[in-house]
Amino acid sequence: MFEILATDGRARRGVLHTVHGDIQTPVFMNVGTCAAIKGGV
Repeated sequence: MFEILATDGRARRGVLHTVHGDIQTPVFMNVGTCAAIKGGV
């Protein structure tokens, strides 16, 4: 579930509720794909 807390024009601030916990948005999430791991090693 996604809950919008505030808006300013087209920008918005919210909370993404998951079974593992809440995530404040906007957020930068690193994603470790196989290609990213190979390129960094």
